[in-house]
Amino acid sequence: MIPIKIRETRQILSNAEVSGTKTAAMKYKTIFHVDDDEDDCRMISEIIAAIPDPGSYFKSHNPIEALHTLGKKEVTPDVILLDYYITTMNAPEFVSQLRTAAHLSDIPVIILSTSDAHAIIAQATTLGVEHFLKKPSDYNDLSTLIKAHL
Repeated sequence: MIPIKIRETRQILSNAEVSGTKTAAMKYKTIFHVDDDEDDCRMISEIIAAIPDPGSYFKSHNPIEALHTLGKKEVTPDVILLDYYITTMNAPEFVSQLRTAAHLSDIPVIILSTSDAHAIIAQATTLGVEHFLKKPSDYNDLSTLIKAHL
């Protein structure tokens, strides 16, 4: 798990704010992001840092370590952002294991994926994820998408 202090990141990334438009504060104050792609983590942390009163952002590149961290209550997120295709465990496996722990079973999960195949969306829906979002390739589109769901 790699904690990132959003307030410090925000100062560094003040130019990353999207076109001067005012964005509403997030409904989730503690975000745990599980993604093995460092570039995606960086982009999403920048997007979150540009939101007023961004709260706390934590990330893990390894879903097994993320489950361990969550299981030990080292982080208690309000929402989990989860990449669908993670090298050591896919999103359905992660969510299935997450839902077995009573203190984690009600945490909303938002799956991010480059695919929008009906089969994986249906599988995610069956697992009870909050949202399934197809990752756009454009940074501004990704920013708009993330901000709309956080």
